Amino acid sequence: MAKHTLEDFKKNSTVLGLTFAVVAVIWYLLLLIGWGQQWLDFSLSAKLLALPVSVLPFDLTNAVIGVVIAFVEGYVLGWLLTWAWQKVYFK
Repeated sequence: MAKHTLEDFKKNSTVLGLTFAVVAVIWYLLLLIGWGQQWLDFSLSAKLLALPVSVLPFDLTNAVIGVVIAFVEGYVLGWLLTWAWQKVYFK
């Protein structure tokens, strides 16, 4: 098996970036329809946590920025994971 090419790095990074962005879009949709606080309360209680956290009202500008940031974080993580896999697998 050959080492990963630049195209592999781009593909892996894009897939992980899109995955992160889709999760962010789902979260912002929950906020938009008013289910964000209930979901957060449920998620924290399922982990046996009681934190005084409240959800702010939905803001489209912040939502778009959040989705872009999530994509960039996923893209960078995808690149790093592909690089680490290559270093470990192709010693």
